[in-house]
Amino acid sequence: MDAASRRVQVRGSTAALQRVFGTELAQVESPDPVQGRAVTHRQRSGELAVPASLADVVVVVLGLDDRPQARTRFRPAATVDTSFTPLELGRVYRFPAGTDGSGQTLAILELGGGYTQDDLDTYWRRIGLTDPPTVTAVGVDGAANAPEGNPNGADGEVLLDIEVAGALAPGADVVVYFAPNTDRGFLDALATAVHADPTPAAVSISWGQDEDEWTAQARTAMDDAMADAAALGVTVCAAAGGGVSAVFPVPEWQAGVDVPGDADTGLPGRGVPDVSADADPATGYQVRVDGTDAVIGGTSAVSPLWSALVCRLAEALGQRPGLLQPVLYAGLSAGEVPAGFRDVTAGRNGAYQAGAGWDPCTGLGVPDGEALLVALRSALT
Repeated sequence: MDAASRRVQVRGSTAALQRVFGTELAQVESPDPVQGRAVTHRQRSGELAVPASLADVVVVVLGLDDRPQARTRFRPAATVDTSFTPLELGRVYRFPAGTDGSGQTLAILELGGGYTQDDLDTYWRRIGLTDPPTVTAVGVDGAANAPEGNPNGADGEVLLDIEVAGALAPGADVVVYFAPNTDRGFLDALATAVHADPTPAAVSISWGQDEDEWTAQARTAMDDAMADAAALGVTVCAAAGGGVSAVFPVPEWQAGVDVPGDADTGLPGRGVPDVSADADPATGYQVRVDGTDAVIGGTSAVSPLWSALVCRLAEALGQRPGLLQPVLYAGLSAGEVPAGFRDVTAGRNGAYQAGAGWDPCTGLGVPDGEALLVALRSALT
C-alpha cells in the first residue's frame, strides 16, 4: 500500500479476481504500439464491479488488463535540413543565464527500452558538456533499464529524453523511471515520481495515447495523479499532438483564449498544447542511441526540453513553479501572447492551423526563458 498516492496492490488467482471484480479475463495478442510486433497479454471483458461497501472509495482497478497502453512520440528524421544540439536550442530559447538546474530533480517516465552509460558519456563529450548530470534508473512494477539495441525502437525515446533533459539541465539530478507499458504501469510510474523524495521540479512524459484509447477509470486515475503533482508543486510536461479534448472541459484558466470545438464533435474542451518548441524532424535534435549518432524530432523532444527549462526556472526562483498554466494564461484573451513567449503563426498539424495567440497547434508559442523568468518572478512573489 502507498498511502500518499492512495494505491493498494492486491494479488489473487485468475478465478478469484474474475469473481471479485465481476469480469472475464482471457489471453489475447495485440500489436505493440512502439514496434508493431505481437504481444500476448490479459484482456478483460465486461464491466468491473466492487463490493457495495467500497463503491465510493475505489476510483480505479488497474492491472487486470495489461495490454500495451502508450506509444512513443519521437520521429526519426528521414531527411535533415538542419539539426541542433540541445545546447544550441537552449541558446535559441534563451534559457536563463547562470542556471543549470542545480538543486533540482528532473524525473523522466519511460515505458520500455533503456540506455547505456557509455552512450551518455560519449554524447556528453561530443556536445562539449564538461560537467554532465547524474542519471539514475528506477524500476517500477518489475520493469528496469533494459536497452533493446534498436535505435528506432523504445531506446530512441529513452536516449532522446535523457540527452535533451540532461544537456539543458546538467546540474539537476535526472531520475528515469522505467515501468511496464500498461495503464497500471503508466499510473504507477507517474505516482512514484510525483511522490518521490526529494520532490521533482518537473516530470517529463513523452509516451502517450489518444484519450479515447483509455478507459474512463484510467483517465480519472491519471487526472488524480496530475492533481497530486500540482498540489506538491511539480510541473508535469507531456508530449502531445495538438487538439481539443472530447472528454475534459475547458479549464477555467483557458476560458479567455477562445478554444475551438473538437474536430469531430464540434464541442469545446481542454485545448492542447499549452506550449511548444522545435518538434520538426527536419530541424531535429542531434542525439546518440545504441552507439549510433542520429537526428530525431517529434513532440517527444519538447517535453524534456521544457522540463529542463522548468528546473532552471526553479533554481533561479528559489522555488518550484508547479502548475504553470494558471500563471501563463492569466488575463489572456484570444490572439494575445503572454510575456515569456514568441508566437508561432505558421504551420498546421492536420486538423488545426497555427495562428495569433494560443492555438491547438503551437499553443502559446515557444519560450523566451529570460523573459519567462521575469514574468514568473512577478507572478509568484
